Amino acid sequence: MPEREYAVWDKKGEEGEDWIKYYYYSEAYRKSFLTLLEKQESGLDPVYHDEDILPVLMCFSQYLELAFKTLLTKAKVPLGTAGKGLTGHKPKGIYKQVKAVYSDFQLSAHAILLLDEFEWINEQGQSLRYPISSKGQRFWVDENEGRHFNLSGISSITKQVMSEIYLYFRNKVFGATYKETIETEPGGTKVFMTRVGGQIIYKRLLTEEEYRKLMESRDTSPSSL
Repeated sequence: MPEREYAVWDKKGEEGEDWIKYYYYSEAYRKSFLTLLEKQESGLDPVYHDEDILPVLMCFSQYLELAFKTLLTKAKVPLGTAGKGLTGHKPKGIYKQVKAVYSDFQLSAHAILLLDEFEWINEQGQSLRYPISSKGQRFWVDENEGRHFNLSGISSITKQVMSEIYLYFRNKVFGATYKETIETEPGGTKVFMTRVGGQIIYKRLLTEEEYRKLMESRDTSPSSL
């Protein structure tokens, strides 16, 4: 196990750069979602429970919320408490607010259907976290009886949606100044870097397995990633 320290709360950003912090958070939940999804797809656990899918979906829902709020924060849309600025945790509602600001941001029809699904998947923004709401409502019963999640379906559509959002960030938000590289630090540690205009906005240490997979999936040299 690598010895790692997570100085999340030591990061200091200048005023006006809050959208980058939202981007950091969204990437963290995106990575966690993929890790948990891969665990389910591997089939290594001989026994699984229906509830095992809940944290997988929760991470994806949180990723969507943070990715959309990254765009809103970049556009100076205030995030606040009820009645003051942006509220809510449902991806579809936040997506509508993003569309009102970014007219060229358009997800595919399949992606929109997924946002619709999350209206009941994460009912009241609570049903992925609790079986009973703060007001005593029982989730996943009655009208939802017989509804289920298909792992292959979840995998394909969520990855498509992430790809659509990624391409928009890369081509529209970051533009020509966006660059991804894999670099080797002193001591041989491989690091994945994302830069915008020369500024590092994302940095992640790579395991040997992650590095191998990245290199196998690309035909270019690390310096041109």
